[in-house]
Amino acid sequence: MHIGLVREAGGYGDVISVGGASRVLKDTGIASKITVFYPKQFCFIGEHLYGIDEVVSLGDLADISKQRRPRDSGFKRASYLSILNSNVCDKYVDLFCPAFLYESTERRRLRYTRSQLFAMSAGVRSIANAFPIWKTTEEERNEADKFLRKYGLDNCELYGAQFRATCPTRSYPADYSSRLLSMLLEAGKKVVYFEGSRVHFELPDGVIKCTVSFSVFAAIVDRCHFIITADTCLLHLAQALSVPVLVIYGNKDADPYVKWCEGSVFTIEGTSDKCKRACNYNHSKGWDKNKCRPKGCPRMMDNTPEKVFEAIEKATTVQLRDIRECTF
Repeated sequence: MHIGLVREAGGYGDVISVGGASRVLKDTGIASKITVFYPKQFCFIGEHLYGIDEVVSLGDLADISKQRRPRDSGFKRASYLSILNSNVCDKYVDLFCPAFLYESTERRRLRYTRSQLFAMSAGVRSIANAFPIWKTTEEERNEADKFLRKYGLDNCELYGAQFRATCPTRSYPADYSSRLLSMLLEAGKKVVYFEGSRVHFELPDGVIKCTVSFSVFAAIVDRCHFIITADTCLLHLAQALSVPVLVIYGNKDADPYVKWCEGSVFTIEGTSDKCKRACNYNHSKGWDKNKCRPKGCPRMMDNTPEKVFEAIEKATTVQLRDIRECTF
C-alpha cells in the first residue's frame, strides 16, 4: 500500500515525529511506499527519516500559514493541499491535529508521545516502536567531525545543550543557563551549545556555540554523549538518534516520554505554589502566551542549576538501552 502522510504545521519536533509513523508502517509491512507532504522548508527532514521513500513540498511555509485551515476541517479547506490530487496514494493520513486534540483533552494523564499518536492515526496497531529514526549521511558526519576537530572536541565525551524553548516563558532562565553550563565545565565536561545566533544569555568561556546547518547539527548531536534541553525539538532529534537526553520542563508534560523511553529520555519538572493553572494551555486554543507571566514561568524557576546538575549526574550513571533497531 502506498501511504501519504500530510503534516503542514508545527515546528521541527512535530515534523520529526512523523518518522514514528513511517518507521512502523514500513517495518510492519503495512506500507510498501510512504510519501510525506511537508512545507518546503521541512522537506530535508523527511529525507533524513527512516521509512520515508518520497518527499513532496506543499509550498512555502509563510504562504501555508496565511491560509492555514481550521483544525479538524479536513483536506478540502486549503488550496495548498490540492497537490494531493496529483499524487496517487492508496491512503492519505492527516497528521495536522491528532496530537493537539489528544493533549488538550488528556492533560496531566498523557499516555502516548506524538510519534505514537501519528502512528495510530496511520492505522498502526502496535506502537511500541513508533519512534523516529534519523539518518545522517557520510558527508554530514564528515562536516560534523570537521567542526568538532576545529575546537578539539572530536575525541572526547561531548555534552550538548539548548535552553531556549519555542515559548519564551518556557525557556530556561538566562542566569540559570549560564550557571549550569559553568558547573558542567567545572566538572570537566566538554560542552557544545546548539542555538546559533539566538542564544538568550552569555555563554561561559569554554562552551562552543554550534553554527552549522540543521543536518550537520544533527550529525553533531549524534556525536554527543548526553543532551540537556528545554526545547522539544532537540528532544525529538536526540530520541531519533538514540542519544540520551534530559528535558527541563516547567510543567507536567513528561509522562509519555518517561513511560515509553525509559533509559533514553530523562525529565526534570518544576513545581510552584505561585501558579495553580495547568500551565498556559487552553484546551480549545492551544497556548495563550498573553496569559503567561512575561518574566518567565514560576515552575521553571524551581529547576535550579544545582537541581538539574544533580539530575544529569544521576541520568549519566544509568545503564542506557539503545532504542534504535536499525543501522545504516
